[in-house]
Amino acid sequence: MFFFLASIFLSNEFKLEAVWHAGVYFNVDVVGDKAILPALKGGIRFFQLYENDAPILIATLPNANSISEYTAYNGNFGYFIDNKCGLIKVDFSDPLHPQQVGEAPVGNYNSRLAFHNGFVYILGPNELDVINSDDMSILLHTDNVGGNCFEFYDNQMYVGNKTPSGGVLNIYNIENPAVPILQNTINYLGMFKSIDLMKINGSRLFLVIASHGLVALDLQDPPNPQELDTESLHVDFRGSDIRAWGTGVVTSDEFRLHFFSMDGTDLILDQEVDFFGSEGIAVFGDTLICTSYNTISGFSVPMDPANPSWTLEGPYMNSGDKFDSISMTGNLLLASCQRGTAVLDTSENNLDFKGWFSSTNSMHSMHMYNQYLFSLSSFDNLYIHDISNPFLPELLFTSNIHSDLNALTLAYPYIYALNVNGNLEVFDVSDPPNTQMVNTVPGSSGKTILAHGNVLYSLASNLQVWLLDDPINPVMTLEIPLEGSSSTKGMAIEGDLLVASVGNHLSFLNIANPAVPTLISHMQIPLFSNSNFISCGLFMNNRLYWSSENVIVIEYADLQNPVVTEILDASPGIAQLIPYGDSNFFGAGSKVWKFSHKKRLLSSEAWPSWPEINILSFLHLTESIPKIHSTCEFKP
Repeated sequence: MFFFLASIFLSNEFKLEAVWHAGVYFNVDVVGDKAILPALKGGIRFFQLYENDAPILIATLPNANSISEYTAYNGNFGYFIDNKCGLIKVDFSDPLHPQQVGEAPVGNYNSRLAFHNGFVYILGPNELDVINSDDMSILLHTDNVGGNCFEFYDNQMYVGNKTPSGGVLNIYNIENPAVPILQNTINYLGMFKSIDLMKINGSRLFLVIASHGLVALDLQDPPNPQELDTESLHVDFRGSDIRAWGTGVVTSDEFRLHFFSMDGTDLILDQEVDFFGSEGIAVFGDTLICTSYNTISGFSVPMDPANPSWTLEGPYMNSGDKFDSISMTGNLLLASCQRGTAVLDTSENNLDFKGWFSSTNSMHSMHMYNQYLFSLSSFDNLYIHDISNPFLPELLFTSNIHSDLNALTLAYPYIYALNVNGNLEVFDVSDPPNTQMVNTVPGSSGKTILAHGNVLYSLASNLQVWLLDDPINPVMTLEIPLEGSSSTKGMAIEGDLLVASVGNHLSFLNIANPAVPTLISHMQIPLFSNSNFISCGLFMNNRLYWSSENVIVIEYADLQNPVVTEILDASPGIAQLIPYGDSNFFGAGSKVWKFSHKKRLLSSEAWPSWPEINILSFLHLTESIPKIHSTCEFKP
């Protein structure tokens, strides 16, 4: 998995700063000059923080594999909930070599943690555990105390909860931690009200109450807090956190950050900052650190300090995205999905995310020619980019209408595109900025198209052959019926061999005479669903690799009897394959995969799908609107 690490100044615009392999993060804590990220997957990660500079990953505790977002700290000791063994104690006094030094079989993934006066408190919906922080012995387990969140002030424990009648704040005396005594209860009536977040700042307790707002309470008389003010606050609790900030608090929800301060007894909403997908937040000096899960949102990427940055319009987040198309330019792989096109560096023989390609949300049917990228947009319009610098792409041309193009192929200086109305459209791209559609030819029912010499092949239920003796006026001269009936179609060519698929039926054709293909044989391959993947094939090392959601490996030395020899599990789907060197290739689907041919065995290395992306952003609190700066990268 990946998450992004960025430093944001509260200024005019977002700038994405870094990316690291990691886990699933819902929380970040700052202890001194260290940021600590407990991960649902991937262990506990420790970062060295710097003012106005990129943080550095310094250590990982990998044996802690499934860690709750709720944490507690005492100096150089951290307390975490591990789903496998319960509460664990981690010593990070040597931050380069953190060690687990104790555990207790209490708590679960949803338990809240707090450290107070030498004890670790573990709060569940219907139970409270109190643990001696030194030897990890259990002092108390009770089913009489429970809640959603809690805070401590002097000898009081404040517990927020929800009852059938509304939100409730219970106040306990914990002078004796083994015997909590209920001293007071404050109710916020209303069936949808619930106290889900709270934070103490100085002598003020701030409560986030669903369907009510943010409430500020004065704690001068700790057992009997007095309400000072209420500010309407609508929090989406799918991702939210609260931290002390200035005289007030900063809260996050799924769509924005809220900054509050106290003016005497008045609670003031200073500003709201759109920040799609915020989960956990923490404060480091003048910097607010935000984790974000399942989002890409309004960032720009200064990949090279010598180049100006570009800005994306966000958010680009839809769960369940798949990569529609991939293309190579030098060592960079462009991988396009619904929220944008990712730029991946392959120079180290792996897949390192470098940033986002700008200008359009999604591209498919991508083709490269020199520095030009030809593609179809998410609205099925033709796009042409100059990608001399892939991080600063220049959009040269768009058809700028809903063209409803299904697929395109490049036979420079012409683009041939199939549209949903059964037409073959011809574009002259000899001067890319002044591209013109020069002809529309009826009669094509194809879903995919491939140029080969002076012919075009388009594929529907039949294989259509178009002659390009006059490239502006292609003429269909032949239709060949093929086996199969499905919307999933694809073609590949190697020498005099054309392979065409309709669903899970593969036809092998001789194209020694390209204008008159002749059928050699036919076979069926495994098909794992009735999806609409545009399947495709890749010839390499005397094998045919065919995408049929997974990748089917076919030996075809005997063309009369081609044989499936392996199935490379790349579920849930591969939509396109492209070669990489002599023995590797990439596949795009719900993930981007790298396949490496080693002797006769194939191993696949998946680049994680976007719904598992996590962002860690740094916002400078002395400005007015967030802005991210600097870049760095970590390879585990």
